[in-house]
Amino acid sequence: MNKTTLEQVARKAQVSTSTVSRVVNGKNNVNEGTRRRILAILAGTDYGSREPQAAGAGNRVIGLLVPVTAENWGMQTNFIQESMQAVTDTARQSNYVTMVGAFHPELHDRVEDRMILERRFAGVLLFRTRDEDQDSRPFRDHGIPYIVVNRLLPEKPIHYIGVDHCQVSRRAAEFLLKSGYRRIGILAGDPGYISHHLYVRGFEDAHKDAGVEVDRSLMETIELNAEEGYAGTLRLFNNPRRPDALIVPSDRSAVGAMKALRELRGKV
Repeated sequence: MNKTTLEQVARKAQVSTSTVSRVVNGKNNVNEGTRRRILAILAGTDYGSREPQAAGAGNRVIGLLVPVTAENWGMQTNFIQESMQAVTDTARQSNYVTMVGAFHPELHDRVEDRMILERRFAGVLLFRTRDEDQDSRPFRDHGIPYIVVNRLLPEKPIHYIGVDHCQVSRRAAEFLLKSGYRRIGILAGDPGYISHHLYVRGFEDAHKDAGVEVDRSLMETIELNAEEGYAGTLRLFNNPRRPDALIVPSDRSAVGAMKALRELRGKV
C-alpha cells in the first residue's frame, strides 16, 4: 500500500492519514470505533482483482498478529517493539504497510478474521502464540505465508524465528553452577507455552550435566510481569531453604525480582 492509498482510506474513513498510519501500525491512541472503521475499509480495499488469487498477488499489507487470547499481554515489550520497527522499515522499502492486530484462530467476527478469510494479507508474522499448530492453522488453510516469531519449534514443520530458550537458561544455570552455587531458583512462565517449557528444560539439563539435583521448591511458575516477579522472588527467599542464586528469564519479571531483592538486601 502506498501513500496515495493511505490517503484514500483516510478520506473514506473521514480521518487523517496519520490516524490511518497509527491504526495499521498498532498504536494505542486511536478510538476503538475509529480503529474498527479503518480496519473494515482496509479489509474491503481492492488492491487487485476481486477474483480469488494467491495471497500477496495484489495485497500490500503485512500483518503483525497475536491470538486474541494473548491480546491483553499487549505488544509493548522491547523485543516485540524492535521487531515491529524492523519489519515496518523493511516493508516500507518494498512499498508494503504493516498492520498490528489480533485474530481468532477459529476466525470469528473480527476485522482481522475477515481479512484472513479474504486473503487480504500478503504475509503474517505471528507473535505470542501458545499452540503453534492451532494458532497458525488459519494461515495454512488460506494459503497466507506466515512466520512464528520468538518461538523455537525444532520438532514442528513450521517456519519460525526466535531465541533458543533452552540454551538461554542452560547457559545461565551452567554459569551459576560453575561459580559454586547449588541452590538455584528460577521464575518461569506458564509451561503451556513452549518457550517457558524450554527455559525449564535448559535449567534442568544444566543441573543434570553438573550432577546436581534440582530442588523443585525453588521453581516458581508466575505470570510474566513485574508484580509477579516481585511476589515470586519474595516467596522463594522467604523459604526456609532459600536459594543462593536466581534466574529470571523475563525482563518484566526481572524488574519486580530486583525490587524484591533490594528490599531483602540481596546482591544483584
